[in-house]
Amino acid sequence: MQTVKCKVEGMTCSGCVNNITRYLEKSGMQQVMVNLSTGDVQFEANEEVALDRIWDGIEQMGYRVVRHQDTGKHRLGWHSLMVKWIICLLFTLPLLLHMVVSWRWLHTLWVQALLATPVVVIGISHFGRGAWHALRNGAANMDVLITISVVAGYVYSLLAWLFPEGFGMAQPPVYFEAPAAIVSFVLLGNWLEQKAVKRTASAVEELLRLQVTRAHRVHPLSGQVEEVDNRLLQVQDEIWIREGEQVPADSVVIWGEAWVNESLFTGESMPVKRQVGDLLIGGTVIAQGAVRAQVKAVGQEAVLGRMIALVQQAQARKPAVQRLADRISSVFVPIVVVLSLFTIILGMGVFHLSFPAALLRAMAVLVIACPCAMGLATPAAVMVGLGRASKMGILIKDTDVLEKIPRLQTLVFDKTGTLTRGSLAIVGYDYFHLPEQDFRAIVAALERHSAHPIAKAIQKAWGQDSSIAFVQVQEKKGWGVEGIDEQGNIYRLGNERWFAHQLALPRGHNLYLVRFRQGGQPGELLGWIDLNDELRPEASQVVNIFKQRGYQIVLLSGDRRQACEAVAKELGIMEVYAEQTPEGKQQVLQHFMQLGTLAMVGDGINDAPALAQADISIAVAEASTIAMQSAGIVLLGNSLQQLPVALQLIEHTRHTIRENLLWALAYNLVAIPAAALGALSPVIAAFSMGFSDLVLIVNSLRLYVRKIKIA
Repeated sequence: MQTVKCKVEGMTCSGCVNNITRYLEKSGMQQVMVNLSTGDVQFEANEEVALDRIWDGIEQMGYRVVRHQDTGKHRLGWHSLMVKWIICLLFTLPLLLHMVVSWRWLHTLWVQALLATPVVVIGISHFGRGAWHALRNGAANMDVLITISVVAGYVYSLLAWLFPEGFGMAQPPVYFEAPAAIVSFVLLGNWLEQKAVKRTASAVEELLRLQVTRAHRVHPLSGQVEEVDNRLLQVQDEIWIREGEQVPADSVVIWGEAWVNESLFTGESMPVKRQVGDLLIGGTVIAQGAVRAQVKAVGQEAVLGRMIALVQQAQARKPAVQRLADRISSVFVPIVVVLSLFTIILGMGVFHLSFPAALLRAMAVLVIACPCAMGLATPAAVMVGLGRASKMGILIKDTDVLEKIPRLQTLVFDKTGTLTRGSLAIVGYDYFHLPEQDFRAIVAALERHSAHPIAKAIQKAWGQDSSIAFVQVQEKKGWGVEGIDEQGNIYRLGNERWFAHQLALPRGHNLYLVRFRQGGQPGELLGWIDLNDELRPEASQVVNIFKQRGYQIVLLSGDRRQACEAVAKELGIMEVYAEQTPEGKQQVLQHFMQLGTLAMVGDGINDAPALAQADISIAVAEASTIAMQSAGIVLLGNSLQQLPVALQLIEHTRHTIRENLLWALAYNLVAIPAAALGALSPVIAAFSMGFSDLVLIVNSLRLYVRKIKIA
């Protein structure tokens, strides 16, 4: 299977998204994701699939696929919505004018037909093509309703003009202005909606713009500095980055030091110091200083590229409420068509209306119905909510959390690296039966194969001593690290529980190094290590915020009970589960999940099994580890203060979705009966429908400025 990505232009509503999705799925594509705001389309396809055939199929539906050779080009031909609307408006205004002025030539039927025909042709070419392909793919969308209404009004008016005797009167009323106004107003509404929908993706667009900048590359032979497009950089290139410049690619500092503004990822405006050996993330800005760095990752492999891809994937995924709205939209159009037929039948049979009058009401019913509102209610809010979150250093990868957060009852925190800084330091150690240098070398060599904060602390202190080579090293989650040397001796570095049933150990230490010689001899204690960690300064405030909100707070850790209880006491956490194995953690989580929805907060790497099991998984991490994060929510600022912000923003997003759905439902429940009873003409109906979606989009855009109260 291959992952295929492209851009599609011309999508105007959620119906377009559903049309393309159904077409791709019927063509055998899998994992289809279509993003209305950005036009991005992604799917999985077999290697032998002819993509040109797929692109041609999408273009036959009335859209345009931006192919590789067209990247960066924008066609502005007659096909654009704005151009179509202007042409239609020039012909429609005289038609509407005849209703308020008595100019004889405007009341001539052949003039009205002449003015209406170009508008109808443009309307059918625009809406009719989409309607045809929607029906061919087994769906029905707004284009179907507009096309039926325009064709019915235009054909009736032509017949009434050319064959008046067929209607039993000398000159039956004609309504050439109605189909023309419908096309014009709906095109205007679609154009404004398209512009507004793109606003919902502005946060991602800002990230995309940051991917393109200039770089000062150092020539490897001459040492001369040349200015190039950063997209030409390759891994191992050396670059100069001066004060005020944007870091052009992920790179490691090899000379100099600087203060870097990383607010793009962390949401924190205070610059951080970066020196030799530190990672600079592409897209951040050098606030002070200058450095020489070596490129480590570019393009989609860089942190910024991965972040953009993850945000776009999350925005394209459909939460449960969106899938429900799509199911409603799929049956909405057939229901409206049936209602329009009933409007004609009841109008003529019950209310004794003439056929032209009943037809006008049916046209109004067809036009004013808005299936797009139901389909757009959720994605518009999700686009804005997730986009704002990404600008605040909060990456929401799982949109299902929108449904889960309101049911959240329990917050489970890991200790090391989550409630504490995770920057441990060795505060004591002792060794037996071997020289100190060998003890440190064995410990450092084993911990080199672990990503745990304890391992990082030991590597930082003793990494230069790791001269011993092991034949095999394996990390035992929840226990420690095991290595086998060339003689077959087994070395285990881990917590007290690992050896409790094998050796009599001095109690109360963090790590023990034990050797098991070949031949099944009893284990031999080679030494122990004590480390110390400190609480995050924001931990107490954050825990208190959630306690005030009524959440149950639990501390779950594999660390020593003494250390866990000390942290819990300082933070006021009453429930503590210490010295837990991975299996034990799963049992604890399962217990609380039976009582209600649970969120697990960890560092995202060592807690991966527990995070995978939790209803909601939240990782407190640095942006540089984004590729390793499997959590549904990632706090890239590596700060717990972002946690209440993230949950509050999710609440606001969900509330906005509910408001949008309520508006969509209320609009259709009120507007359709009003049109059927003759309270709205087709012209007013077209105007109302054309602007109904804008209400949803404007309401969604409020998320960008909505205040977040974390206390």
